[in-house]
Amino acid sequence: MTTWRECRSSFCHQWLTNNYLNQLRYWVSEMEATDDDGDVDFEEKFVNKTLKQWEHRSIEAAWIVDNAVENISPKHLFEQMPLCQIPAEVREPVADACHQLWLQRTAKVRLRAEKAKRQVDLTYRRLIKCLSHCSVPLTAASTRRCTPLAIKFEAACNELKEALEILPKCAHW
Repeated sequence: MTTWRECRSSFCHQWLTNNYLNQLRYWVSEMEATDDDGDVDFEEKFVNKTLKQWEHRSIEAAWIVDNAVENISPKHLFEQMPLCQIPAEVREPVADACHQLWLQRTAKVRLRAEKAKRQVDLTYRRLIKCLSHCSVPLTAASTRRCTPLAIKFEAACNELKEALEILPKCAHW
């Protein structure tokens, strides 16, 4: 359980919120500005390195969403003191009933996280395709036609962040 929570925390807070989204917001604001080409060095580095981090982090996000059920279900509480001392013939049916109730109560939250992850993947692919047709060097001016997709990608990343933040909270009764 700790491993899942640590992975989710590291992904959601340390990387997505405090790193990726901050740089993505800055990049989108540079694209939306009409006065100049912006910070050319930042643009190149962001598009070629930072933005593409999603390709590797997408796997981590999928693992977090896919493994939420087995890692935050209250069924695990029945394996710890003092509940583990209840006789197995009583403990196991109660643990299963709690797990089923938890699954019902958290279905919308889990589906929201799954949907958000898929949306980030989809908008990322579309954004990368759009950027591949932009002239080099990649500046705010040369990538401006991709601004609507960048805005959608930022919104999708924000939705994923919010969905992942809610996910462990739904484990509380």
